[in-house]
Amino acid sequence: MTDVVRADGRAGLGSHGHRNPLENIKNTNSIRYVMKNGELYEGDTLNMVWPQARPLPKQFWWGNTTEGSGRADADGEMTNNE
Repeated sequence: MTDVVRADGRAGLGSHGHRNPLENIKNTNSIRYVMKNGELYEGDTLNMVWPQARPLPKQFWWGNTTEGSGRADADGEMTNNE
């Protein structure tokens, strides 16, 4: 669960936000930052920006893999399950 979402210049914790993604799923496009477990992420890329800047690890569905042939390890690298 997300601690805080900053969307369209406003912090959203309730249903009163101007572009609250809880009210309309299309409003997820306006998310600028997400804070989860004390770590701050960019909304567009999910790159961590605080407390330490680092890119989002490669996700298993980003690569060209044979369907069902592997899964991602903790670093986002594919491993073969066969």
